[in-house]
Amino acid sequence: MIKRGIDGSIYGSLKHFKVLVSLMVVFLLMATSLGTAQIVNIINGSSSDGPDGLSLLGATSLPIVNFKQISYVAGENRADGYIEITVRLNQVPTQRIAVHYDLVSAGTTATENTDFTLESTKRVVFGASGDTATEKTFRVYLIDDSRYEGDETVQLKLRINSANEDKVVLGNKNVTTITITDVADRPRVMFDRPSYNVNVNEGIGTLTLNVVKDGETDLPSSVNYRTLSGMALQGQDFAQSSGTLTFGPTGTTASINVTINEDSIFEVLENFTVELYDPVDARIGWRNPASVWITDNDTAPVVQFRLSSYTFDENDGTVQVTVTKTGETSMPASVDYATANGGAEAGQDYASTSGTLTFDASEYEKAFSLGIIDDGVYELSEFFYVNLSGPVNATLGSADSAQINIADDDDAPEFTFSASSYDVNEDAGTVTINVTKSGETRVSASVNYTTADGTALAGSDYAAASGTLDYAWDETWKTFTVDILNNGLYEGNELFYVNLADAVNAEIATQTSQVNIIEDDPIPVISFSEAVYNVNENGVSIDIEVIMDNEASEPVTVDYATYDITAVSPADYQGCSGTLTFETGEHSQSFTVLIQDDSVYEGLESIGLALSGPSANSVLGSQVTAQIDITENDAYPTFGFNRTGYNVKESDASVTLKVLMFGEASMPITINYGTMNGTAVYEDDYNRTSGHYTFNPGESEKTFTVAIHEDSVWEGDERFSAILVDTIGNNLNSTEITILENDPHPPPVYVEYLWNAAIALKNSIVPDATPTPEPSVTPTPVPTVSPTPDPSVTATPTAEPTTTEQTGPGDIMVWALLIVLAVVGLGAGYFLVFKKK
Repeated sequence: MIKRGIDGSIYGSLKHFKVLVSLMVVFLLMATSLGTAQIVNIINGSSSDGPDGLSLLGATSLPIVNFKQISYVAGENRADGYIEITVRLNQVPTQRIAVHYDLVSAGTTATENTDFTLESTKRVVFGASGDTATEKTFRVYLIDDSRYEGDETVQLKLRINSANEDKVVLGNKNVTTITITDVADRPRVMFDRPSYNVNVNEGIGTLTLNVVKDGETDLPSSVNYRTLSGMALQGQDFAQSSGTLTFGPTGTTASINVTINEDSIFEVLENFTVELYDPVDARIGWRNPASVWITDNDTAPVVQFRLSSYTFDENDGTVQVTVTKTGETSMPASVDYATANGGAEAGQDYASTSGTLTFDASEYEKAFSLGIIDDGVYELSEFFYVNLSGPVNATLGSADSAQINIADDDDAPEFTFSASSYDVNEDAGTVTINVTKSGETRVSASVNYTTADGTALAGSDYAAASGTLDYAWDETWKTFTVDILNNGLYEGNELFYVNLADAVNAEIATQTSQVNIIEDDPIPVISFSEAVYNVNENGVSIDIEVIMDNEASEPVTVDYATYDITAVSPADYQGCSGTLTFETGEHSQSFTVLIQDDSVYEGLESIGLALSGPSANSVLGSQVTAQIDITENDAYPTFGFNRTGYNVKESDASVTLKVLMFGEASMPITINYGTMNGTAVYEDDYNRTSGHYTFNPGESEKTFTVAIHEDSVWEGDERFSAILVDTIGNNLNSTEITILENDPHPPPVYVEYLWNAAIALKNSIVPDATPTPEPSVTPTPVPTVSPTPDPSVTATPTAEPTTTEQTGPGDIMVWALLIVLAVVGLGAGYFLVFKKK
């Protein structure tokens, strides 16, 4: 073990050492082959090893020069008039180094000598006269002006001339950009006036609005514009307009054209706005937005009465007259109205009325109410006036006054039924109808009456009646009777009508009244005849009876249907539905359900039955649902083990038992399984095992496993049982498991001492955890040890032998015999202990 460990560690260390040495050799070779100048001059000093282009592999390199910053920002109007730019080395210079800088035209938008100037030398010098500074500055001078130019840029790039290229290299920050921010005001863009008037007429066509720009600039400018609705509506009064106006650096004026729409609609002065927004290189001036005013050129609408004369009855109460507006308008218009006496007088024949009518733009007529006073006195026709005045946003038409005529109707009485409906029981025999006359009159009057069918029919539910009622001038009511017929059949409540017609010297106020015949017969009640119907699975079919109590005058119908409970259609039965009809006098109907027979055990199954949708002349009873119980005719499945007995070695870890189901079932069946002691007992010889299995439809076998315990004690073959039990405790099947003994039979009694010695020897030896050459063991005296009790044998310990100090020939023989027996015992013990292990 030690040798392997030492060899392994030495080998691993040598392997790693070799790899390290190889890497060092390669590194030294690379460093030797690359010159210092070559390393730092990669891509003009722009190595990616660091922000300033540091050298590779740590070799000595030339100084690297960079701008300290790659960007600067300065206002055009800086107080000091310049900006300082810093150039730096990455190490202290040891000799004079000159670094030049040049203007990069591609990155410069500012103009030299107009927007900025540079120092004439265009260079910085490091290391002159022993100077050790690593940073040097130069100035860029800014020129302020009053013109708007926008932000501009100056881009500079470091350059090393041939006299210095072996003294310094460029870093990766060799370009810097200066942004000069403009502080001059942007030019203003605005309308040339705050408002525009279209006063000639709205049909002017196109209106032009001018936009001006003021202020000095070197840049083009632009601004967006759009029209916005006001009282004038975009798309109706003017055309929507939007776009962008562009001004060159010297341009000062641009125009916007807006189309004005002409229409025939009367409108007041209207306006809309034109707005400037989102300027570019400019700013919005104060004349924004601009208002545009449109003066209308259309004629005002005309308001007048629809009719110049109206006629109303004296008893009309509140009546209405209508005023119309003609002509298109986009705004409200109004007019006043008021009543004036004619032959009729305010407060006696009509109610004095006045007010104002307001027309919205889309309204073309308005009505207002007048009150007519009914005084109950016969009079000739009378009239009064209604006049219009004070129009607003309109003019009056020719019909600005209307005459209201009142027709008197006080002489005519009115006939009416005393009630709008009459209720009568079917068994009452007759019903009396009262007709009243109202109104003042001095003449006789008459009216005819008749009956008419409703749901009740003349001749079966009532006797038809007709006649004339004659009233003297002072009579106010009359009656007539109608016979009611009782047929003893349920019909529900029914009705018929009584009508008035052909009035003389009167008018008919209520022409029709209704007579309701209240049903006194009980309504038919429909139910299943049974709550549960029974049928054998092989019964083919079953008839289901539905019964109806009480009588009906017309056929009664009810719907029926089957539904699944535990039985399933179409596997167990043929589902069905339909309608049953009870003719007059019938009290029983039935329908048939077909039963399907199979060979699969399913147990008791049930089919649901339901009644619904009774006709209007019937109701459902309490038994509106029922069920059909199908009695099973197939055998219940049986269960058993696939063997009557199992043999398993004591050294096996477990035994697997297979449980079989014989027969088919349509539903899951659950059984319990477990083990039971025999000569083998749980925990000592096997694990107690129990549980349950559910056999789903289509499953026929399950397995379970029992763990077997191995020991080193001879016990002989032992047995225990496995049993199957149903869910209510009935024993279904069992089998016996025999554990075959694999331990040797105990030695004879006369070597029991040696047996005990061997066991003691085994207990005193601790085996090595790792495989090593077998150690040699020096025999030692065997102590007296009680043997491990066998479950079936009671062992009696052997007394320890007594020794004496004197020896003789006999003693020598005894010792020789003991030595032989010890060797035999040790051999047997080794076999039993170590080989068994």
